[in-house]
Amino acid sequence: MAADESDPAADRALAILRLEIDAIDNAMHDLLMSRAEIVDRVAAAKGRGGSRNAAPLFRAGREASIVRRLIARNRGPLPVEALVGVWREIIASLTRLQGEFVVTAFAPDEPSRYLDLAREHFGARGPLQKAATIASALTALEKGRAQLAVLPVPGDEPDAQGGWWRGLGGGHGLRRPASGLHILARLPFLAGPRREADAVVVGLQSFDPSTDDRGYLAIETETEISRSRMRTALEAAGLSPLAFPAQAEEKLARGRALQYQLVETPALIPPNDLRMLRLAGALGGAGVRSLGGYAQPLSPGSAKRK
Repeated sequence: MAADESDPAADRALAILRLEIDAIDNAMHDLLMSRAEIVDRVAAAKGRGGSRNAAPLFRAGREASIVRRLIARNRGPLPVEALVGVWREIIASLTRLQGEFVVTAFAPDEPSRYLDLAREHFGARGPLQKAATIASALTALEKGRAQLAVLPVPGDEPDAQGGWWRGLGGGHGLRRPASGLHILARLPFLAGPRREADAVVVGLQSFDPSTDDRGYLAIETETEISRSRMRTALEAAGLSPLAFPAQAEEKLARGRALQYQLVETPALIPPNDLRMLRLAGALGGAGVRSLGGYAQPLSPGSAKRK
């Protein structure tokens, strides 16, 4: 057969396959429209429409549970990365049907990995602000100019920006007032082959749990306490630490200072958890803060193709 001659049988087979794809596209579109209608009803149930008591739009735990469930049932040649990318766009776009929210990202320079992560997770079409410093991003949250902030993982931030997590959350015996801000998520939820930087999402809302979470605690004292003593006290209180990612110091009047130790835990510890009270007592009246946490991210290898 000459190169410019077509094969009628092959052409018919391709035409049939394209019709099948068109039918699937129509079915997917119908389902997306149905999903959007349900999201509209969810918005009404949450009390949207300007209510100050409306439930938060960003549900990190719920989103993580959706993605984990879909990855678990994925089969065939569809790559997990493509699956997650499609659903992230669907979730981001339909979440904004419930109400607009502004995301600010730490971006002292461009290109900024944190800005890229914010776009990937929350969609490129929503309001996105750039913050030259972590402090300015936190101020935007506290003043209501943004609802979520994408910031460096505590302990991974540049030295000049370190210790920003000190005033988050709430707990027992605190010397520094709580801001009401919490760490809500870690990005990216599905890690790629290159990981220049991870990020956390911070917001003025409560943590939304999933089935597999990590937590952050901050221990604040006026004297330095060894890490081994902290570990012993944490374990005795039932708060086994995974890691001690960062330390910070805050200068007070008359030469005094507050010492802060960041602790990562294998589960979220709520601010009213009695184990925090036991820990504060074991450390001589230390302040213990629950800063929030994140749904444990997935790696591509954790989701084998079926």
